[in-house]
Amino acid sequence: MASAAAPSAKDEHITTACTMNVPNKAGDVKDLAKAKGAKKVSSMAEIEAAGFKIKDKIIVSGMDEFYSATTTKEQKPILAKKTDLKKCSGRYKANLLSTALRVLRYNGGADEAGTLKSPYFTKVYEIFQLNSDIYTFMEHISGKSLYNRIVDKEPTTAVQHRKWTIQLLQAIHKLQDVGVAHRQLTVHQVLFTASDQVK
Repeated sequence: MASAAAPSAKDEHITTACTMNVPNKAGDVKDLAKAKGAKKVSSMAEIEAAGFKIKDKIIVSGMDEFYSATTTKEQKPILAKKTDLKKCSGRYKANLLSTALRVLRYNGGADEAGTLKSPYFTKVYEIFQLNSDIYTFMEHISGKSLYNRIVDKEPTTAVQHRKWTIQLLQAIHKLQDVGVAHRQLTVHQVLFTASDQVK
């Protein structure tokens, strides 16, 4: 039997990279655990009193309806997503209410800290529950989804693909830092800003 070759400088570099101390993310995990889900309200008037106004319906996609919206103080254009819990499967609804909304609030900066956890996450202003509907108010992303760019056969370059891949991986890494696995990452959910940044 041949003896194993001595490790090369490249092998030693890989070994060192794999055994480096991982930063302690316990504080981030605790912050996520403290994040709340949706704020329960009894009327649309309460949502408007909190500073958000829904305007025109943009599109319906499965259990979600998307609307143009504004913040009532700054009149800033934002997006409102209405999720109908009656149209959700039991498992999806349970996960949404117990975990997903808290993760969305935390990553989107609608938690107590108020900071966006990654430039590649969508800014979330507030989340409300009105009866069986969840209203999520978030920044308006002006670009298309990756799905629409593919369907529209938009020309893209290898440089763009590398940039988008890095941005996606950095966002996923931020989720994994706090123990979150994204189970539904699809081309429909990858959005682009006007400056061609992944969201």
